[in-house]
Amino acid sequence: MRNIIRVLMVGCVLSLCGHVHVAKGETPGERFRKAIEREAEYCATHKIKPTNRRCDITKLQPADPLATEEGRFAHSIKIPNPVPEDSGYKPGMTSQEYFDHLCKTEAGEFIYKTVEDVDGVYQMRPRDEVSQQVLASLFVLEDVYGYDRVEATEPENHYVGPQKYQFFETPRLVRPIQEWQRKYLHSSMFSKAQQDSKYVRYYGYDGRDMKTMEKEHIRKRNSQYDPPPK
Repeated sequence: MRNIIRVLMVGCVLSLCGHVHVAKGETPGERFRKAIEREAEYCATHKIKPTNRRCDITKLQPADPLATEEGRFAHSIKIPNPVPEDSGYKPGMTSQEYFDHLCKTEAGEFIYKTVEDVDGVYQMRPRDEVSQQVLASLFVLEDVYGYDRVEATEPENHYVGPQKYQFFETPRLVRPIQEWQRKYLHSSMFSKAQQDSKYVRYYGYDGRDMKTMEKEHIRKRNSQYDPPPK
């Protein structure tokens, strides 16, 4: 089967476009910041038990998408139709009218590049498993509405198998696996990275038996498509 991989650029995620709450004149971001400020004030003026985690959300910091080379590359991609500086909001618009306007003028998927006959893919920026408090924050995750726990903990299950890709590669060398899982997984899943290992490759899954999914630590990737040189 010929696999086709496409990089899809989202022109505007409507839930994050900052559409205005007409009655209060506030964006969701502004309302969220005020809620966090109120929570921080409560935590500062009340005695909170150490086992109570409600105040943790006030200490979370936004992710820096430009902290890594891969992140900087991702953010350097220019979509064919950039979102205009003028959002199109006009005084007197209802929330529904503004939402419909954004949906019509800014939402959509833009294909950056199409490549055929792709045997395997490389995950440049692995997701981390996060807590419910992180998911509850509007600003901590770079892609808060795109989070998927399986992709964060077992991404190879998304990509390897019949009718999918032959292999999946990632720079994440260490991933916790419980000992009780040994009878369900291939022995290679418990192998440790060598000193010169840079990547992990997953392959072989037949789509039925998880013991067919194998893992190997590698120094060089098989993925053919790298970011263009800077």
